[in-house]
Amino acid sequence: MIQRLYILFFVLCTFATVAKAASYDHIIERTYYEDKTSEMSFEQAKTQTYTPTGDILSKGYSHSAFWVKLKIAASKPQAETLGGLENKLILRIQPTYLDYIRLYDPEDLTEKVRVVGDKNINTTNDYESLNFNFFIPKKNYARYIYLQLKTTSTSFINVQALDLSDYIHQDKIQGLIFSFYIGILFLLFLFPLILWVNSREFLWGIFTIKQFGAISIVAFHSGALKLLLKNILPTSLDFAFNINLLIYSFITVFFHYMFLSEFKIKPWAKIYFIGIMICFPIELFLLLNGNILEALNLNMHVLNTLAFMFLLIPWLGLSLKDIDQQIFSRQWLIAIHVLMFIFAVITTLPSLGYFQGNAFSPMAGMTYGGITGIIFLFVLQYRYRVNRDKVVSELSSATAYASSEKKRREEQGKFLTMLTHELKTPLSILKMSYSSAQSSEKTKGYIQTAINDMTDVIDRCAMADKFESERLELDIQVCDLNKILGDKLAQYQCDDRFDLLEKTNIKLETDVQLLRIILDNLIGNALKYGKESEKITLVLSRKTLDKKPYALITISNEAGSAGVPDANKVFEKYYRAPRAYEQTGSGLGLYLVTNFVELIGGSLQFSAKGHVVTFQVKLPLQGTSENENS
Repeated sequence: MIQRLYILFFVLCTFATVAKAASYDHIIERTYYEDKTSEMSFEQAKTQTYTPTGDILSKGYSHSAFWVKLKIAASKPQAETLGGLENKLILRIQPTYLDYIRLYDPEDLTEKVRVVGDKNINTTNDYESLNFNFFIPKKNYARYIYLQLKTTSTSFINVQALDLSDYIHQDKIQGLIFSFYIGILFLLFLFPLILWVNSREFLWGIFTIKQFGAISIVAFHSGALKLLLKNILPTSLDFAFNINLLIYSFITVFFHYMFLSEFKIKPWAKIYFIGIMICFPIELFLLLNGNILEALNLNMHVLNTLAFMFLLIPWLGLSLKDIDQQIFSRQWLIAIHVLMFIFAVITTLPSLGYFQGNAFSPMAGMTYGGITGIIFLFVLQYRYRVNRDKVVSELSSATAYASSEKKRREEQGKFLTMLTHELKTPLSILKMSYSSAQSSEKTKGYIQTAINDMTDVIDRCAMADKFESERLELDIQVCDLNKILGDKLAQYQCDDRFDLLEKTNIKLETDVQLLRIILDNLIGNALKYGKESEKITLVLSRKTLDKKPYALITISNEAGSAGVPDANKVFEKYYRAPRAYEQTGSGLGLYLVTNFVELIGGSLQFSAKGHVVTFQVKLPLQGTSENENS
């Protein structure tokens, strides 16, 4: 959208320039004289020595009256078909904020006072349009006419002498351009207004008000309000325009201050902004007390200093290193404000009379709001997207943190529940054994079992914590899987419970300690929760899948009183089958086993057929040498 506005604005300015160049201007010489008394009569003024000037007279804010002497080229007389208008020229005078412009035409013998200006009723124009204008007759010889300019605004005037057809053509183009430009300004107001309503962000609000002020400035500046509000006194419109100009200038300064404040303005730059904002009530006081020229002159000088500060503050007046996350780098801020400086000085310097303007200069004050609006709409939109993404990221992080905290609290709750429940039974056994009057071998066995159960719970909690905090370090070495399994079975001293159906000699590279923990948990679970009258079946075999060999350890048993565990929850932390709580356990064994198996590069599968549960451990045999003996 912003790129399109840039293109449209460029086309608009180009179209206006081409259209102006296509019209023939009958003025062939422009000179001026400054009447510092502002009281000189025409008879006195026409005898003075005049100084050549360019197409634009630009003399800044002055109490002087300026006399503009124009030499009109000779024109061939034509047959009268339009009431004599084809034999007349129209003086097209811009801008329309000038107070008093009087025409002195030596060829006009009617002695009629011919005056236009923004303090005069618009019907004093010879031709109703957005501009000030006078009709003057064509002559077949070159001649001079004079304009007397008095104004409390800047003495800045552009005059053309055009044929009626050229004037009408220019007038239509001017109306089209102003309508189109107002449309652009309206978009530059509407878009931030929507974002302001949605975000309620203060900077967007100030920018929206600034852009509304730009629309009002153009409405006044272009002369459109004077055409629309014919019944309003010109002096009232002139006063409203001056008030509007001061307010718009203040809002512009305040907006730039608030924008730069996000980049940590240094104290001296803050003092500067506060100083120029204090000028606003001074300007308002001067205006309300009738010192209009002084108020407007001070206002323009404030804007002029702001233009030059656009170069200085982004370079020297910001403490960007104190900002944690910068939306714009210093280079970008300098580039943005260099553009602002260029457009600002184009507006302020000709108005102050520091250098000669050109044909575009009368429109510079109006275009400033559009140009800066496009620039800062891009800047603020980019800032809005960055801040929005930042908020989304922070919200996601906060949601993730909240979810993590919730999960952690749930884990803590499960852990405390497990710990409370599982330690209660062995502690009760210890208490009863301690209270017992006799100390039998059976009692000692109960005590030892209780101590072993508590030790097992604590050990598994410690192992789970070590795993989850990633403090486990693998110690890979070559081992004999058949020997490890045999040693593990021998520890249980219950050979009648095991049925080893297949036994293959397999050597592999793995972490032996973790492998022992895996086997200990799986065999221990089978003994603890399996049906005591049924044997536990074990198979140790070597398999191949996709030409990749692996060791397969299968442990099967018929479920005991605890029942068959839920296949979807069997490896979850703290999960135990509903009837498994009759025996002490942590619910961490299979959780640790599945993670330890993955840690050493294997996989663990659980299946159940009827009341028979089976665990299969697959361990890769890469880089190993095996002897296969059945």
